[in-house]
Amino acid sequence: MEVFSAILIAAATLFAPVTTSTGPVQINKCAVAFINEQTGSILVSQTMTYTNGVSISFTNVSTKPVTSVTATGTYNGVTITDSWAGHLAAGDTLSIWKHYRQLPYAGANAKCTVTKVVFADGTTWPAGSAP
Repeated sequence: MEVFSAILIAAATLFAPVTTSTGPVQINKCAVAFINEQTGSILVSQTMTYTNGVSISFTNVSTKPVTSVTATGTYNGVTITDSWAGHLAAGDTLSIWKHYRQLPYAGANAKCTVTKVVFADGTTWPAGSAP
């Protein structure tokens, strides 16, 4: 499984933030954009004709440090499931970028869902899922 590219997103998004939390990690933003592979620059614009990635921002809302987050992103009929690994302390926020194949721009209707979280103590959410 390819690991999420951890790129801090400094560009302002034109899309309304998404705040959802049904578990220990809250999704703050799920937006589509275009990344220039040569320069690494990120474009978020309503004038895009195509997109090649999704930007996800999430916060650890639990009381325990997180070492892995698995998320699913869906946009324009394409679903990607991928994992980020590292250390995310309680209350910390991280923005990541997931690159996928070029797709026609279809508005800001990206959907992101956290499907699994592994904590530093080895426990998981949902409870009982394999680490």
